[in-house]
Amino acid sequence: MKESSNDLTISEIKTDQIKIELNKSLKHLEFINQLENYIELLGESVLTVEFLKEFEESKRKA
Repeated sequence: MKESSNDLTISEIKTDQIKIELNKSLKHLEFINQLENYIELLGESVLTVEFLKEFEESKRKA
């Protein structure tokens, strides 16, 4: 079945939306990784790496 130009446009829009969401997720993971590294360098902190991992997992499930 041949796609119409309308279908192709919708497909392109969905692909762009997926790319945007993936980019946001990657930026979030990069931020969490940098924050974990910073906390580990501090040694003592109110936030623990375990807390951040739980937070990261809850964001994935949301």
